[in-house]
Amino acid sequence: LAKVLRMFRTVRFFKEMRLMLDCVLGSLISLGWCFVMVTFVVYMFAVMIVQGLTQELQGGDRSWTPEQEQAFLSSFGSVG
Repeated sequence: LAKVLRMFRTVRFFKEMRLMLDCVLGSLISLGWCFVMVTFVVYMFAVMIVQGLTQELQGGDRSWTPEQEQAFLSSFGSVG
């Protein structure tokens, strides 16, 4: 029991370290939301690129070769 109390007494001397740790842990929520927003923006751009490419493949002039069209379909065939 005395060792545990001595340990708690030494922990009191690390107030600055505890403050820095609290700040880092508090910023993890913001970091998580940043990752969510970046993922959402990347997903939206991917959907727009796939829709634009689908419209180009379905209509319009055929200015590409069948090999290029197959490469488009294999790379951007679906969002999922």
